Parts: sequence; structure tokens; C-alpha cells
Amino acid sequence: MSNLVERNRTRLIYAKMTEVSKRGYMEPVQLPDGKTTTIDLEPEILKKALIKLFERPAMAVSSPEDAAIKISTHYRNCLSRNFEKLNETGNAFIASLLSNLVEQAFAEKEQQ
Repeated sequence: MSNLVERNRTRLIYAKMTEVSKRGYMEPVQLPDGKTTTIDLEPEILKKALIKLFERPAMAVSSPEDAAIKISTHYRNCLSRNFEKLNETGNAFIASLLSNLVEQAFAEKEQQ
């Protein structure tokens, strides 16, 4: 089942990176305080964020098999029918994920 999660995660990352490549890989991110910042988005950053902020928490509250099905289904539901583009749900999901990632990075920086 993890192969299905990995395949759909890869599709999600590919769709986002294709979209962001048109802007030079710079992605604007809305912070919770209303400010906007930009990040230089790379596939590895997106993969780590998906695993850390979405997949691991999902695995912690469900059985591995059930979580894998839910994660894979969610990733698939974020993509267009042909898996090449993010749909509205996918764009909102990735925007929220990146916002959370940046928020955590700023919080860790302030603690140092």
C-alpha cells in the first residue's frame, strides 16, 4: 500500500513543480499573521513537508493500512483527472501545507 501513497505523492509533487516552474520555482506563501513571504520550492522540500506534516500525523491516528488508503485517496483527489495538474482542492492543500511549513520554520528560528 505504501507504493500507492508514494506514487500519488510523486504525482502531486510533479504537478506542483510543473506549475511553480513557470514562476522560477518561487512560491508565495500566506502566513497566519496575514503577511506573505516567498520560498524557493524544490521537490525534496515538498516531499519532506508532505511526509512530516501530513502523512506521519495520519499514520499516528489510524492503522497503517487505513492511513495509507486515506492518504493515497486524498492525494489523488488533489489532482486533475489525468494527474497532471492540481485542482482547487490540491492548490488549497499545498498552500496550507507550505504555510504550516514556513510557520514552523519561523517558530524554530525564533527559539534559537
